[in-house]
Amino acid sequence: MRSDMTKKLLVVTHLTKSRLQTLIERFPVLRIVDCSNDRGRVIDEIVDAHIVYGGVTPEQFRAARQLEFIQVVSHGIENLCYPELIDSDVRVACGKGLYARNMAEHMFALILAACILTG
Repeated sequence: MRSDMTKKLLVVTHLTKSRLQTLIERFPVLRIVDCSNDRGRVIDEIVDAHIVYGGVTPEQFRAARQLEFIQVVSHGIENLCYPELIDSDVRVACGKGLYARNMAEHMFALILAACILTG
């Protein structure tokens, strides 16, 4: 793939070395830049980033020139509800609902266990 076609993924939240390596191996078309251990670099690296994995401050967002997508690792996007982002075409995704069924099943099992132990 030509370098001018490569998308830049900026990682701003912690990923284990093995997960980062997995991303690099599975998505060779992405130029992955890890700023998770140096948040001060984000403002410079976000300028030409297309994708961000983690949260972005309003100041960082204003510096972005090519941003298309933000993947937030939390279960909500409330911290990203600032006017610049809301008024933009940047898509935002989060993990809301990702573990809903597993959590519901776990809670039901705990309730049953409590009933058995107290019953």
